[in-house]
Amino acid sequence: EVPSFSPGFNVTMLADLRLATHFNLRLSPGMYFGNKVVKFHDTTNGGDLQSQNVKTANIVLPLDLKVSAERYRNTRPYVTCGVMATLDVSKKRSEMLKFKSSDVFLTVGFGCDFYLPFFKLNPEIKFCFGLTDALQHKRPDLSDEPETMKFTNSLKKVTQQMVVLSFYFE
Repeated sequence: EVPSFSPGFNVTMLADLRLATHFNLRLSPGMYFGNKVVKFHDTTNGGDLQSQNVKTANIVLPLDLKVSAERYRNTRPYVTCGVMATLDVSKKRSEMLKFKSSDVFLTVGFGCDFYLPFFKLNPEIKFCFGLTDALQHKRPDLSDEPETMKFTNSLKKVTQQMVVLSFYFE
């Protein structure tokens, strides 16, 4: 189980290509930093609780299609959808669970362009759904430790999900 919400932060750049009046193609490479705690309830040893702190530092490459509404006064709402490739560059240690270093996400989001006197502010919420199994099932480093390998063997598939709140300044 992942018992609690663990916020992180991101730093990205934004490249925007206008395709038509209401359609833009957006590329926003950057870094996402996050943390989550995974807890296992070991029923074989009297209900012992094991936990692992999973820290990530991902290089991300999202490509989104932005569909905007008509501008009304100084606001313009929009929705986005796209794909995002990630590469985890954080240091890996041998733990109960070991995750693959790359993943692909399907992204859906919405936001609003606020036209201010000197710049444009774009707050955006994006929901990211992992498409691949992120868990490394083959663990030769744990061949001598069957007690630790049972945690990896207890999971068939692990997919990642993120909610990303971003503020773009243009």
